[in-house]
Amino acid sequence: GTSVQSQVEWFGNEAEKYHILVASYDLLQLGRWFLTVEEFDCELDKNCASSTQIDELPYLDAGNTGNNPVEVNGSQAMKCSLVKPGMKGVWYSGQSPANDVCLTVTSAGSQFDTILAVYTGSCNDLSCVVENDNESEFVRSSQVSWNAEYEELYYLFVGGTDEDATGDFQVTMTMKNGLC
Repeated sequence: GTSVQSQVEWFGNEAEKYHILVASYDLLQLGRWFLTVEEFDCELDKNCASSTQIDELPYLDAGNTGNNPVEVNGSQAMKCSLVKPGMKGVWYSGQSPANDVCLTVTSAGSQFDTILAVYTGSCNDLSCVVENDNESEFVRSSQVSWNAEYEELYYLFVGGTDEDATGDFQVTMTMKNGLC
């Protein structure tokens, strides 16, 4: 016999009820079928874990959040309150090269309204360190600074302010000796 398989994935909500229809594309074709439903970690964990590595400072990168956008789904990234479901953005990661340093990230030069969110921990257990939307009342780029701990791994999410905000971005990370 011939075996045909199909697979579908979606981000569900715990409070939602879902109905799954299993049917043949040919109404005259009968047979046995098997349905497997599995719960898995949200795409967020994969995106965080495959973040772009920042190896040395100062660091500068540019791109477009509409090119292969990383949608934020899952409760871990939302531990920073500005990060909402459906936002698109880019993940970075890097370790602090020293103690008693101030790390600063800015999205100055970006062509749309951005947010920045910095986390520590693992992708399955993130903790929000600092976040920002708009450097000032009149500047739509964002900037964050924090006192970094030596060899602490930090994750940075650069994204738009809502699920429709995408565009060209620029991100710069710098370090200065001493506390912020």
